Amino acid sequence: MVSVLILFIPVCTAIFEIPTGIIGDYLGRVAIFRLTFISFFVGMVIIATSKNLPMFFLGYSFEALGYSFYSGNSESLLFESCQKENIDANKAMSNFYSTLTVGYIFSGVFVFILSNMTNVAILKVAIYGTLVLRFSAVLISIIAAKQNEEKIEQKPRQILMKSIKLLLKDRLSVSICIYDAFGRLQYFLPILYQPLLLTLGMKIEYIALIYSISQLFQVIFQKVSVTFLSKFGYKRVMAVTPVVQSIAILGFLTKNVPLIIIGIILVFSGISVKGQCTSLIRHLVVSDDIRATYMSLISLITLVLNSLYLNGVGFINDNNVTAATIFLSVSLFTVSEIVVFVINKNIKMIEVNNIE
Repeated sequence: MVSVLILFIPVCTAIFEIPTGIIGDYLGRVAIFRLTFISFFVGMVIIATSKNLPMFFLGYSFEALGYSFYSGNSESLLFESCQKENIDANKAMSNFYSTLTVGYIFSGVFVFILSNMTNVAILKVAIYGTLVLRFSAVLISIIAAKQNEEKIEQKPRQILMKSIKLLLKDRLSVSICIYDAFGRLQYFLPILYQPLLLTLGMKIEYIALIYSISQLFQVIFQKVSVTFLSKFGYKRVMAVTPVVQSIAILGFLTKNVPLIIIGIILVFSGISVKGQCTSLIRHLVVSDDIRATYMSLISLITLVLNSLYLNGVGFINDNNVTAATIFLSVSLFTVSEIVVFVINKNIKMIEVNNIE
């Protein structure tokens, strides 16, 4: 049932993606910025006070709503602010995502600490501590965020139709969806390496620590991605990174703990570098008036493709772990390289206009 609850969030997030994107373009980024943290806080209150399963699902629904509000609108707010203030979006996006990843680093460390303690009250403290932090985020979003956006005159239906038309005629965006869908492994990769490390005799708390280390490297490479893009360009970075990730995944088959840990670090680091490329490309093809809706539409397509793909890998993994690992590595490499080859001219145009 725990796995069903975990999978419930991405499903609900996909359902909410388009409506929240339209609301973001219609009401403005700041309003959605506030609704994001309110949704997270309400969801946590329900989860913390739940005494039956339906209430847990309700709480997770608000969690999904918060993620949906956040997904398209947060990047839109950041990118538009960079344009208005003449700030380098490449560096700003890198700083933004590297800061977010810090939370994942601490989560793994906390799991390591809590796993070595038996006091049940500590878990309650963690839950209520999260409540306090989320309530603080709500207050900050209300007090600190300033409403200085122009009123959008388009109706929600116009915003949606304009976004769909842009997506249908833009081969670059569709290709990026496919590239992202086959490379979004941050949630699936632990399904491969955690059981493997357990069978090799590693304790669960040390596996959690490895996760934190991988997230630390993800932060480092998120920062380094700015230099990579400036020096090598989108095409080389997008072509080389999947090769490194594919080889790293095959390293799991060696059943050598140091090689597996290095592989985990390389895959997670590659996710940051590729994400920097695809995030910037998506923003460069859309205007501000439909940006959040367009980003949500892209996110929805990517999420659906990613779910179908990883469910297929998961099915293979249930029957043969070795076959699933090989299939994941080969498909990641093949699809990524084909996409980069297909959109080669589009990437070159973006490099000429945006990489100095």
